Amino acid sequence: MKFKKIKLNPSVWELHILVSKDHIKSRRFLKKEYRLKDDDTWRSLNFVQTIDSGNKSKHNGESLIFMHLSSNKDYETIVHEIVHVMHRMQNLFGVDLGWDSQEWQALMQEYIFKKIISKKKWKKITFSKKV
Repeated sequence: MKFKKIKLNPSVWELHILVSKDHIKSRRFLKKEYRLKDDDTWRSLNFVQTIDSGNKSKHNGESLIFMHLSSNKDYETIVHEIVHVMHRMQNLFGVDLGWDSQEWQALMQEYIFKKIISKKKWKKITFSKKV
């Protein structure tokens, strides 16, 4: 299981990504990192959702975009999920996804894709048996 934050330049927003095939450990991570309840955290192995982090989390109640992947080597799934990220950006931050912003969209999608498949800056997540 590994985790990465991608800064969505030139904005102040971040995309948080967790790669895991273990439902139980993923739920633990989401509860710990964002102070979420179980029913708020799980869709499938691959999904994007907006997270309203708990006030007691280290994210202090911020709204975030979160991506869960079963693998960061399944390129078709990554591309699919990035489309959902772009629409979350539109809904959360008012980013224009219209005809006149095609080049910006293509560049942002390419940037996110390259960051996800890069081996750099992934943090390995481990849990003690008591967690």
